[in-house]
Amino acid sequence: MRLLILLHRYLGIGIGLLIVLWCLSGFVMMYVQYPSESHAEQLLTLDRLDWDDCCLLPGHWAGDMFLDAAEVESLLGKPTLRLTRPGGGFLLADLSAGRVLGGMTEASAQAVAESYAARAEESFRSLGQLERDQWTVQSGYDPHRPLYFFALNDGAATEWYVSSTTGQVVLETGGRERFWNWLGSVVHWLYPTELRRHVGAWSQVVIWTSLVGVFLTLTGIYIGITRYRFGSDQRGSPYRGWFLWHHYLGLVFGILSLTWVVSGLLSMNPFGVLQGRSFSDEQNNVAGHRLTYEDVAAALDSLDPDVLPDNTVRLSASTFAGEFAWMAWTARGGVQRVGQGGPLDSGKLTDHAPAIRPEATIDSMGSLEAADAYYYGHHESRTFPVFRIIYTDGDRLYLDESSGQLLQAIDGNRRWSRWLFHGLHRGDFAAWARQRPLWDFFMLLLLAGVTVGSITGVYLGYQRVTGRE
Repeated sequence: MRLLILLHRYLGIGIGLLIVLWCLSGFVMMYVQYPSESHAEQLLTLDRLDWDDCCLLPGHWAGDMFLDAAEVESLLGKPTLRLTRPGGGFLLADLSAGRVLGGMTEASAQAVAESYAARAEESFRSLGQLERDQWTVQSGYDPHRPLYFFALNDGAATEWYVSSTTGQVVLETGGRERFWNWLGSVVHWLYPTELRRHVGAWSQVVIWTSLVGVFLTLTGIYIGITRYRFGSDQRGSPYRGWFLWHHYLGLVFGILSLTWVVSGLLSMNPFGVLQGRSFSDEQNNVAGHRLTYEDVAAALDSLDPDVLPDNTVRLSASTFAGEFAWMAWTARGGVQRVGQGGPLDSGKLTDHAPAIRPEATIDSMGSLEAADAYYYGHHESRTFPVFRIIYTDGDRLYLDESSGQLLQAIDGNRRWSRWLFHGLHRGDFAAWARQRPLWDFFMLLLLAGVTVGSITGVYLGYQRVTGRE
């Protein structure tokens, strides 16, 4: 017991302080999320596609070239085809001239930024070129590096990044968003740029500090229970002052602290414990046909611009059940499937469902109009309606009803992750619990209890080390 108390006391100074920071940053993350560019935000930045001088294709690209994605957008006023190769590389072509584009020069990026700033009716300045910074440290930006960096001369301190490979605006951040994330996500995820850029090292730091946090919390709960007096004549805590507060707060909020530390640990999928399968076979079977450049070229050659919605700003290649089609997006997020087979309906989705997992038995399937236990929005938006397939083994697939795209897949490990991480860590274990302001009230109350309990522990450890106890 004496050894446990010593370990708990001295670990509580360092790791306890980290838990305090995790709690305080958790307050921030309830209301401010890490910067990202959503699909809807991307669409708002695009210009309407002009088909007057489209579409000339490069003559030397191989027709049987496999692709992960293909999109047509306006780049500097010209319709531009962007192909995503397997592995993440990009190929660009100016469809008004049939000319391959080799990436963005500084002058081209400056022109993109000028058009972007014109929407805000503000002047702007270039901040140069960079490989990565705090807001672009994630690997998803790797195909776009280096990034051209710009800022608006506005009161919101708006900054944005232009891809050097595609010319896309890949991220916009505001001064308020950046400020609060320094106090929120950066602290909570142990996310400083120099650590996060080394993914393996960062992952190990988070995993092992979380494991020590689990040990600290477990020992605290054990010591708290064994020190509590259960006798009828001396019921209660033997401590006084700060020790009394720490003892009772630990008894009340200790289990909650433990669930948050454990669920945070599980979010890192330590040692592959909750690693779900890739569902790559299901994705291929949904498409029914591997996308090739020949598909894209033929579809562009036969496309009738008159069938596109007004203010179409993006065409995205979509393959479902072997049929190629374009998803035509408007600036406001409207979408229409055009091309072979026309729009999807529940009949087409139902007919193709058995081919997605031919070896599995379907328990139920149909359109889902609102969230269920596994497909729901909390801090992020979700597409509805979706086509849901539930199998007898418990696996679930969620398909976009407009394109047939596989949006989410759930297997046994992902089910555990949903409850052990999302449910415990974010308190979204049920639809009623996600309703605001009820969710805010309970999360603020619970966070406050865990935070104060952790602060008392850090203070007591500091008092003992400095001899002021």
